[in-house]
Amino acid sequence: MKKKFFGAVLPVLAALLAAALCLCGCSADNGGAESPGSGSGGSSIVADDVDRKIVYTVNMDIEADDVSAVRASLLEDSDAAGGYVEQQNDYGDGDELSRCYIVFRIPTDRLEEFVDGAGELGSVRSKRISSTDITTEYVSASARKAAYEERKAQLEAILQDEKLTAADRIAVIDSVAEVNAALQEIELQLTQYDSLVDYSTVRLEIYRANNVWAVVGTIVLILLFVGMAAGVIVLGIKYGVEKRKNHSGDPGGAQQ
Repeated sequence: MKKKFFGAVLPVLAALLAAALCLCGCSADNGGAESPGSGSGGSSIVADDVDRKIVYTVNMDIEADDVSAVRASLLEDSDAAGGYVEQQNDYGDGDELSRCYIVFRIPTDRLEEFVDGAGELGSVRSKRISSTDITTEYVSASARKAAYEERKAQLEAILQDEKLTAADRIAVIDSVAEVNAALQEIELQLTQYDSLVDYSTVRLEIYRANNVWAVVGTIVLILLFVGMAAGVIVLGIKYGVEKRKNHSGDPGGAQQ
């Protein structure tokens, strides 16, 4: 009787175990999938209008099995694109990094190539692209620069007048100095604008992949085994009780 009981239960346990293992395997495979819309291909970042002064910023979160390898590839790609690292923070021990945060400055004409390449190094969990049009500010600064240059030329022409008194000449020289200071400030501003436009900012957060679904699958598997074991124990107890009843017979009938 006992052999028949376990012979019937064991195939059921084996089937449940196979289902649990399948669940774990499928869950683990899905853990590394990219979220919809986060892929790197087919996305246009830089506008075709070259007459506009646009500043681009890209923020990406990348999940990878080997953070150090992804970091090394990104540094190589940045050098190849003519970019440079503005900021870098590593978290972990030596080459065994758990997380890495890097801010790149990438030539805008190579931005899409760099971002697409970064997206192929791991699973892109998020990608945010922002652009700021500074054309108005740039044109305004350029106009102020032209006005100051014209003013400077006028003042320098006045200085050529030999009839100027010493006091007037000093006043004109002071005015030229003020104009030069204003021009330097505007030129610095325009240089900063050019840098922002010519070199885009790419902020990358790379972190180690945590296979959450594999952990969940393992927990489910453990719970299944615990449940099956409890069921077997309960069935075994009930079987034992029924067997004892069958062997002892009905006490009331025995007295008759």
